Amino acid sequence: DDDGREITTPDTPGELLWSGPQLFSGYWENPQETAATLVDGWVHTGDMATVDKDGFYYIVGRKKNMFISGGENVFPPEIESALYDIEAVRECCVFGVPDEKWGEVGKAVVSLKPGMILTRGEILSALDGKLARYKIPKYITFVDDVPKNNVGKMFIVNQMDLDHADFMKVQTQLRERFGNSVVPILLPIGEGPSYHGVVNVLENKAYERVN
Repeated sequence: DDDGREITTPDTPGELLWSGPQLFSGYWENPQETAATLVDGWVHTGDMATVDKDGFYYIVGRKKNMFISGGENVFPPEIESALYDIEAVRECCVFGVPDEKWGEVGKAVVSLKPGMILTRGEILSALDGKLARYKIPKYITFVDDVPKNNVGKMFIVNQMDLDHADFMKVQTQLRERFGNSVVPILLPIGEGPSYHGVVNVLENKAYERVN
C-alpha cells in the first residue's frame, strides 16, 4: 500500500513490487528516477495489481494514471474497457480532472467509428449499471482521433485555465521536448469556456501537468 505495507486482503489494489538476483542497477544518468523506483532492493513498477485468493495477480492499471474520486481509487482501464463494449466507440482514453465536490472526476475522450453517431447521454446510459456511479465519467469529449505516439499509445496532457498565450507556451515546450510532430489539441474539460485541457502525445505520461 502507500505506506509500504504488504497487502494481504484478496482483490485489494496495490503497487506491484519485485526483487531478485537479476535486478536492474538503475536508469542511465537519472539518479532521481532510480532512487524513486529502486527502494531497499525492490523495484516499484508503477503497476497497480490485485491478487485473488488463489494467488493469481491481475494488473488493474498504472499508479500514475489512477485518480481518486470521493475517496475511491479509480483505474481508467476499467472504464475504457466498458466504453469499448459500446459498438460505436473506435478509440477512447479516460483520465481524472479536478472537481470541487469529489476531488477528481473522470473525463473520457472518445473517437467514434466512421459513420457512427453516439451522444453523451447514450454513453452514460450504456455505462449505468456496468460501472459504479463514481467511475462513470462526468465529462465526455468527442474527437476525430485520439492522439498517439509512434508505437500507438494514447496519452493525455491536462492543463487548467489556458488562455492563448499559455497554450502557445505549452505547445512550444512540447515541441521542444518531443519534436514538431507534437500538435496540441485544445478541448473543454468542464462547463465553463475558460476551463480547458490539452490532449496530446506525451511519451510515457498519460496524465501530466505542463508548467
